[in-house]
Amino acid sequence: MPQPVEIVPPPITLTDWVASIGASVAGAINYSLELVGFLGLFLARPLRSLRHPKEFRMTALIHPREEVGFKAVPIVELMAFLTGVILAFQGSAQLKQFGAGVFVVDLIAISTLS
Repeated sequence: MPQPVEIVPPPITLTDWVASIGASVAGAINYSLELVGFLGLFLARPLRSLRHPKEFRMTALIHPREEVGFKAVPIVELMAFLTGVILAFQGSAQLKQFGAGVFVVDLIAISTLS
């Protein structure tokens, strides 16, 4: 059976180390410039829409909110219901030990609304 060949990486020289630091600094500066550019674009677009209201696309504002918010309601309701069921089972098992099984509904109401 052939034995795996162990590849030994070459030692890192001072030049390689300085080059890696320089590449990291250049990457950080590039990222910072892109972030400042995005922030400028983010602030300029609303001001432009105030100056030119006919160019503002209402669909671009409403459609993502409908997709993310309104259409997510059924799954959020299902998750809340299932979480309540699990809390009810766990809470009733613990509260029965102390004779406080009637407080399961209060436990669910408090834990869900707070």
